[in-house]
Amino acid sequence: PNPAPGMEKPLVRVKVEHTGFHIPAPQRFGEAFGQGQTAENWRVANPDDILKGWKRQKARQQVGQKNPAAAEEEEEEEEILEAPEIEKLVMDELASASDKGHKLQVLSRSDLSDAVFK
Repeated sequence: PNPAPGMEKPLVRVKVEHTGFHIPAPQRFGEAFGQGQTAENWRVANPDDILKGWKRQKARQQVGQKNPAAAEEEEEEEEILEAPEIEKLVMDELASASDKGHKLQVLSRSDLSDAVFK
């Protein structure tokens, strides 16, 4: 498709909260979008600035005082640790979809890469 004049490439920004998780380097993430190497050959005007990450700050506590925010954060961390394994969630979702007549399948890393980048 031919874009309208002055609208050659869109500006895109994705803000990701990544407390406890690793995110790729923003420049590396945006490389594919700057060179048009995506499934639809998408190109953006700001490939180095697409991904913006931030981490939740830990609540500070003065000596001798209880900090309710820190206690809540500890509870959240415990819930994350108690969360079911990703593989189990995927298999449960596949089984549920199969029961409903949907045909879903798990792609290997190379098949997923082919599907996304070609």
